[in-house]
Amino acid sequence: MATAQHDLEKDYDGLLGLLASMVQAQSGRQIEDGHAWMNDRQTLAKKLAYHLRTIQSLRAGDTFDIDGAQSRFIDHGSITVLARAVVENVIVFAHVFGDPDLEASRFNHMAWKFGGVMDRQKRQAITEAARQTQEQERPHAEALLAEIKGHRSFQAFSKGKQKKIAQGGWSGGRQWQELAVDAGFNQRYFRTVYSYLCDYSHASYAAAMQVGQADTLEVQSEMSRSIIGVMDLCMARFIAPYAELFESAKEILEGSEAKLVASKWNLGSRNFEPIYGAEA
Repeated sequence: MATAQHDLEKDYDGLLGLLASMVQAQSGRQIEDGHAWMNDRQTLAKKLAYHLRTIQSLRAGDTFDIDGAQSRFIDHGSITVLARAVVENVIVFAHVFGDPDLEASRFNHMAWKFGGVMDRQKRQAITEAARQTQEQERPHAEALLAEIKGHRSFQAFSKGKQKKIAQGGWSGGRQWQELAVDAGFNQRYFRTVYSYLCDYSHASYAAAMQVGQADTLEVQSEMSRSIIGVMDLCMARFIAPYAELFESAKEILEGSEAKLVASKWNLGSRNFEPIYGAEA
């Protein structure tokens, strides 16, 4: 993807500035009664923006001061770990909030929220504050599950999918690659990229060796740069549907100099077929 027509880092800066402006445009705006759940669109969008800004900061590098000697480095491993969080964030946003049927989107949000609450319920509380939080959340979780089970979307699912959601599995058992396709990613491209990102998150031997072998600032910079194109794609894949959710965000997109950059990077599955082949 690092071709002559793609200045990866310049595009990254433009896309991140555009994304941040679009997200900020909703700050302080009133939410209609009965639609409080939509506020989490902003929460998830802010999480995405923070990760992307941190990647940008890490790309600038840092310095170790060891016994008076300074050693510059770029932590491309951390950049790669954060990149995985960005990819998952974009996919989750598309799954939870991307359905044009508002009621179906509300159900996906309920399942996602319930899954998060159940994750916390299953953890061993080691402080009094944590135990109190679990106690306070338990009746809310029960009420939320009852609402989920009564929803038309839940009732249309298979017994197996219903069971997974009732246990806190917000995706209903669907794998990341399936959700990625729904979010507009090419499946084979996603598998290749996501596998690489997971290697770093899980401290695989290959990832550890790459960190050890990247012993110069130039190599570290080039390795981290290889992730920037993936992030450009993710931002573009987020910006397009986000603009459809908020009129204020759409106005910013339409008036932005980065609109053409966002369009250039908003690559769908077919754009990858010359490299990865047509999907089955």
